[in-house]
Amino acid sequence: MPANRFTESAIKALNEAKKASRELQAAAVGSEHLLLGLLRSGEGMAYEVLSQIGVTASDVAEMIRKYLISNYSVAEFQGYDYSPMSNVYTRPEVERILKVAFE
Repeated sequence: MPANRFTESAIKALNEAKKASRELQAAAVGSEHLLLGLLRSGEGMAYEVLSQIGVTASDVAEMIRKYLISNYSVAEFQGYDYSPMSNVYTRPEVERILKVAFE
């Protein structure tokens, strides 16, 4: 899945998702990081809809942090796929999300 098929807005959101994953010390980028990336990008339909109902990036980051602390072991890579498109490890649901984006 070549990165050049994404819009500039999508690339910005993906970069924010990777950054969020590192900040939250997650072993791989998950769908929760994609959500946070969409909010942090400050543009696009997802951002507009979530902003209109009062969802903020800081609220989501805190919810993710609490969830990850209680549910995941940091730095476990078993079961994750290395995505050449994004140069990071991603959980399987992220690969499915990215594939659906091109259908």
